[in-house]
Amino acid sequence: MRHGKKFALTIAVGGALTLSAPLLHSVAQETDAALAQSIDGGGRARMNLAGRLTVLGQTVAATACMLDSGYDIAHERDVLEEAHEDFTRLLWALEHGDMTVGIPTPERNRSAVVAIRDIHAIWEPMDASAIALLEGDHP
Repeated sequence: MRHGKKFALTIAVGGALTLSAPLLHSVAQETDAALAQSIDGGGRARMNLAGRLTVLGQTVAATACMLDSGYDIAHERDVLEEAHEDFTRLLWALEHGDMTVGIPTPERNRSAVVAIRDIHAIWEPMDASAIALLEGDHP
């Protein structure tokens, strides 16, 4: 992949992540409302997870920029790989539940489910781009 294509990819990833932040905030708000109804349903964990996903998304964008610039490639590739894996795992947990992160049940709040689907629509091309960077021509 030539430098120009990588830069375009980096910009696209960063832009998509910027768009996903309000969706994650929406998930957190919907979960906050549900928390009032059920403390044991993982509401606090869902709120924390939505915030963590925002940070991980920003990390994916930042490390893509660093890889594109050629800065500390080995380290940035490790950071990207970890952030990518964590984002994928935690988004799944937010949607389906995962007791290892404190969410005992799948998300049932309709507004939150819609917001999670919207995040998936943004994440899918970013996911493919991150994988392409990880498997790309960086040493």
